[in-house]
Amino acid sequence: MAPFKQTIVVGGLFANVYSEAEATPASRPVSILVLMHGRHGSAQHAEPWVNAIFRWISEYRSSNETAEDLIIVTLVRVSWSLLKK
Repeated sequence: MAPFKQTIVVGGLFANVYSEAEATPASRPVSILVLMHGRHGSAQHAEPWVNAIFRWISEYRSSNETAEDLIIVTLVRVSWSLLKK
């Protein structure tokens, strides 16, 4: 199953936040992974990594029920000239 994705603004930076659809209650611990792309990369190029990591977590969870929820964050490269309109 593909992770749930939403785009938010944090301190003026656009960020894609990915989580599992079947997340546990908010009172449970969570792990956060921030994926950074290289200078000429983009958050879009990181999506195959995000999907692969969530597939691996799903397989891991099938044998270990105590695994924490995972949230993955990628920063979005935005053309600021588009935002000034």
